[in-house]
Amino acid sequence: MDRSRPAVSHGRLVAPTRALTTEVWYPEGLAGPRPLVVFAHGFQFGLDPYRRACSEWAERGFVVAAPMFPLTDQAVAGGNLDEADIGNQPADVRFVITELLGASQSAGTAVSGLVDPSRIAVVGHSDGAETALLVGYGASDRDPRVDAVVADAANPLDVQPPTAKIRGSAPLLIVLGDRDGSVPFETGLRLVDQVRVPGWLLVLHGADHLSPIAGPSRWTPELDRVTGDFLMGTLSAAGGVGTTLRQDAAGAPSSLTALDAGP
Repeated sequence: MDRSRPAVSHGRLVAPTRALTTEVWYPEGLAGPRPLVVFAHGFQFGLDPYRRACSEWAERGFVVAAPMFPLTDQAVAGGNLDEADIGNQPADVRFVITELLGASQSAGTAVSGLVDPSRIAVVGHSDGAETALLVGYGASDRDPRVDAVVADAANPLDVQPPTAKIRGSAPLLIVLGDRDGSVPFETGLRLVDQVRVPGWLLVLHGADHLSPIAGPSRWTPELDRVTGDFLMGTLSAAGGVGTTLRQDAAGAPSSLTALDAGP
């Protein structure tokens, strides 16, 4: 519960606080501290389509935290659903990170000693991917604790001037389906043109908006492998993510290219 900010839907006060119920998955049998992944869900979807992916990342060794945003999760918001509240979600993610780190440093919590504060990533899908991008690279929303970002099926960000580039040091993985009816492929490529960040573009050939991450689909195994290896490579001291990702993409229904990190 973030008591410092209200929930306002379509200009109307819904609550004086922002309730951020958060589901947490963590790897069993692995000693901490482990890297933290905060997942941002898409508009209306809530967590239901994403629990499979969150569980998959936890099996790879991450602590995964997925908040239910108060005004963009249909099951939580009900009649107060408001897509414009996405602008408040970067602060929600920062709040969740702070709370998880505090819980990890406290005795007697479910995640005591499990979270490594020096290894944090934000992953998002659809509107949640825009939230993740803002937390990673936004001029006023960036969280310096974030070390990597995954943006799956994201629209380009609203930047001024429109030709401005998005810059940052945290590695980025962009995922696009070239048959996405919600975020057309050409629209997603505008995001690719915006960023000047080290990282990768994964294109899932024939993929729609939700099937790859919700699963099961023919693209799901590839998405799981690449996102998991990207997160593991960027959040570990060993690195080597580029070679691993190229191996993942070989022979899969996808293509993988490096992002332009130049000026």
